[in-house]
Amino acid sequence: MKKEMKPLRMLFFTVMLALAASLSSCSVDVNSLGSGDVYGYWHLERVDSLQNGQQKDVSENRIFWMFEGKLLEMSDYDGGYNIYLLRFSHSGGMLEVSQPYMYDRESGEGDRKVTDPQELSHYGINALEERFEVEKLSDGKMILKNQLVKLYFTKF
Repeated sequence: MKKEMKPLRMLFFTVMLALAASLSSCSVDVNSLGSGDVYGYWHLERVDSLQNGQQKDVSENRIFWMFEGKLLEMSDYDGGYNIYLLRFSHSGGMLEVSQPYMYDRESGEGDRKVTDPQELSHYGINALEERFEVEKLSDGKMILKNQLVKLYFTKF
């Protein structure tokens, strides 16, 4: 029985070593490309209006953007605001968000499609489809910018 275990251990060790080697050789420094990893929880800390120069510090609020798969969830854990779900795509230093729905699973009617972009303004979104330049996505910081706003986030 011991003789059978030794080849299995050797095979397991060889497979694990090959897997580790292949993963390390395929790494790309995405931060150097200006893309980075948007996935996870991001705390919205500041919203700058590029139209009038005003800065709004929201760092004391618990406003979060959460990215997973192709879904963005925007939530305010201080309450008083709806939760929104949007599709997103991130490539080439751009982040696009679209197809917003208000989260409403408790009513029995399901999530409601958003038709008024004003509903999303609390989260820094001003249109039903937005395209942001990703100015920074490294060191736990993300800065998104379009023609109307600049949004500052910290990874949580």
